[in-house]
Amino acid sequence: MLSKLSILILLVFCIFLFFWKLDSVPPGFYIDESMHSYNALSILETGKDEYGKSYPVLFRFYGSYNEPLYIYLTSVSIYLFGDNIFGARFISALAGISSVFLFYFFIYVITKNKITSFFFALFAATNPWLLFYSRIGYEVATGFFLFFLGVFCFYLSFNKPKLIFLAYIIFSLSTYAAYTERFVSPLLAIVLTLIFKKHLSGKFNRKYFLLGIAGAAIIQLPHLVMLFTPAFFQKGDLFSAGLPLLVFIREFFSQYINYFSPEALFFKPDPDMQRSLPEISVFHLWMVVPYFIGWYFVFKNRSSKLSKILITSALITPIPAALTHDPFATHRAMPLLGPQLLIIGIGINKTFEFLKPKFGWLILLLLFFLSGLFLWRSYFVLFPGERSYYWGEQYVELSKIIIQKPETHFVIDQGRLKTAYATIAYFTKIDPVIFQKSTGDTIKNNYYSALPYNHNYYFANVELRPLNWESDIYKDQILVGDTLSISQGQVEEHFLKKEFEIQDPLGETLLQGFRTNPKLKCKIQYTNTDCEN
Repeated sequence: MLSKLSILILLVFCIFLFFWKLDSVPPGFYIDESMHSYNALSILETGKDEYGKSYPVLFRFYGSYNEPLYIYLTSVSIYLFGDNIFGARFISALAGISSVFLFYFFIYVITKNKITSFFFALFAATNPWLLFYSRIGYEVATGFFLFFLGVFCFYLSFNKPKLIFLAYIIFSLSTYAAYTERFVSPLLAIVLTLIFKKHLSGKFNRKYFLLGIAGAAIIQLPHLVMLFTPAFFQKGDLFSAGLPLLVFIREFFSQYINYFSPEALFFKPDPDMQRSLPEISVFHLWMVVPYFIGWYFVFKNRSSKLSKILITSALITPIPAALTHDPFATHRAMPLLGPQLLIIGIGINKTFEFLKPKFGWLILLLLFFLSGLFLWRSYFVLFPGERSYYWGEQYVELSKIIIQKPETHFVIDQGRLKTAYATIAYFTKIDPVIFQKSTGDTIKNNYYSALPYNHNYYFANVELRPLNWESDIYKDQILVGDTLSISQGQVEEHFLKKEFEIQDPLGETLLQGFRTNPKLKCKIQYTNTDCEN
């Protein structure tokens, strides 16, 4: 009864934490979320993506290609919950909750201790790294869940050989969930196969191993076809290529080591403001102690099957992230969360074993309370107020204004601002059939050829492109940009009238819209050729 009650408590807690205010925190709707969501909506309604390509193997997103699984799953959640923010983020939140229970069962299999397993699952639920990526509408959390589920099944297969088959199938499937898993999952599967080849080739395991390899290979057939197209490695520009060999090696190892640095894991957040939370790192500060304790016992028992799996997965998972220019890219290193958090769980369990039960309970309760308090303050209080700009809240608000003015033409500056076409298309409910026509047939007919990306979009009453001050001011329309796109001097020079201003919770101007005055402009500058038209 206590075991069932603890599972129920954990489930209720996770549902609250992962779904509460899901449509408003994170604030706004990041461009990666909107592209996944609008393409999911397009697939749902037309069977084609935004370019008119029927059921792509890889989806073309502003010059790169993303894995398809999250988009196809999101089309289901949008069907169930509607084309809104909740529907866009539902699959990711569900993957986050599933990951918490995966941690619960994994640590219980390791420790056979229900108390520490329950508290460890609570710590996993309040882990900033997991919660952050589980409440956003793109693929990172889903890819992590599938990857870590594959690791768990592989570990369980030592006692249940049939799970070998499932482990390889899940590893293969995870490559369609996220870009990092496309490389990490096959690499880890190969290395684990080599390490445990005697186990896998044993009398009772060989059949399931061969079936798993065959099933994984069949699942990879679409990727094998894509392997010979420019689309497969289109994100290659993210990697530190073109450097002299010695410089490349030094750069790689410098960043690789950083993914095991206590400073990066416990004291500092991801340096990218869009990928981090205020005043909190990817793990809670107090976890630095069980982190070292856990690593001590893992290396002490390094000949055990568990230690080999944890060490191998920990060493392999940061490789793609370390090859990029980012010093600590949490979204690319997401698979590392699995072994690192498990190692912390081992450290927590070993510490609990040294304490008296009642005293141990008290310590765990106190740590959970502190973890939840700091996470709540960072994520639900500071985050919405400080990071709305980085999450594109201004374009969600702009979409509401565009809906209210269907007869007005809007020109939205894209000369220096982030791409916003998908956010506006999603929230203004642009019919995917109409949007597909606006993109033309060139990309659809050369979909996987990695044609140059065009930042300019035109659909319905909206244009997204750089502002042209030589011609835009002579047309009756609203020009939209930030304070640098449209300066006060330009407002006065071109007789622009402010229609609206969008601010963040701190009062900073994020976007402003100005209506042109072509009649007055032409009256003052009547020699301009645009006035004749």
